[in-house]
Amino acid sequence: MHLSLRSCQEIDFYKFYNLHLADNALEPKRESKKSSKIYKVQSFIEISRRTFQKNYNFGRYGTIDESVIKFKARSSLKQYLPLKPIKRGYKVWCLCDSVTGYLFNYEIYTGKEEDSEKGILLTERVVFNLISDHSFQGKHLYFDNYFTSIGLLEKLKLQNIKAAGTIRPDRAGIPSDFVKKIKWNEEISKQSLHRAALSSFGWIPNMFFWHQIIIKTTKLFRSCVG
Repeated sequence: MHLSLRSCQEIDFYKFYNLHLADNALEPKRESKKSSKIYKVQSFIEISRRTFQKNYNFGRYGTIDESVIKFKARSSLKQYLPLKPIKRGYKVWCLCDSVTGYLFNYEIYTGKEEDSEKGILLTERVVFNLISDHSFQGKHLYFDNYFTSIGLLEKLKLQNIKAAGTIRPDRAGIPSDFVKKIKWNEEISKQSLHRAALSSFGWIPNMFFWHQIIIKTTKLFRSCVG
């Protein structure tokens, strides 16, 4: 018997449509502290993470960023991120090797946690959750301005983890001189924070000065992180 391509696709669809990754009878009740919005795929997530980490030796440089899995149907987990290429879907925190782009660890965002520790920023909790089970001492982590904060950099430095990233000028601890607008031909403005040996600098990315900027920022970064 020969099946058409459409028939094969329908068979595959229904085969995966009825695929179960967890026992619904064992699912904790919603009022339970063990309840999870991703219970039905939690075991699969944990297995995949262990597999990713078991089969890869993480390099010296790592990047933490957010990604989006496209999804337009109804879900309490669906997020809307207008500035992302994929604007609607599941938001995922990712830890990747900066050189190869290999996904080493990840965490699906399930919304605000009521039992989260007070005074801890969401982005700080995400970073330490992703690196908590691994040895990152002496390694370098990079972030964009969504994650970077003075508090996060201080805590990482105390653990001998080097880090750098762009930062929003309204973040707590940023010097007032750093917030001012920089002219297109102005030299790099370096402001030492005098907190855990952190330093900040800013520039306008103009192609004419780009080569000098790369040299100066590289020297500055080396002096900051040792």
